[in-house]
Amino acid sequence: MQIEPSKSFSKAFKKRTARDKPLVELFEEKLTKFIENPYSPELETHKLTGRLDGYWAFSVAFDCRVVFTFTDSSRQKIILHDIGKHDEVY
Repeated sequence: MQIEPSKSFSKAFKKRTARDKPLVELFEEKLTKFIENPYSPELETHKLTGRLDGYWAFSVAFDCRVVFTFTDSSRQKIILHDIGKHDEVY
């Protein structure tokens, strides 16, 4: 699986994790699990609707979500778009 962070994701990630090293470690752990199985129950991966129709999200922590898209039909290439609290990314 190929993971590509967008510029907006990189900026949000830097802002969100600036003083939160445990969150960085948890993100790396969850991303590894995501690569192994994007639909693992502990990630709570789900399709988004409304203005984010076509996007998906998975949980990193209780109040931290990653918004992404699959870019091909085989679902082997992912673009990460945003990371943050539920109310920030939805």
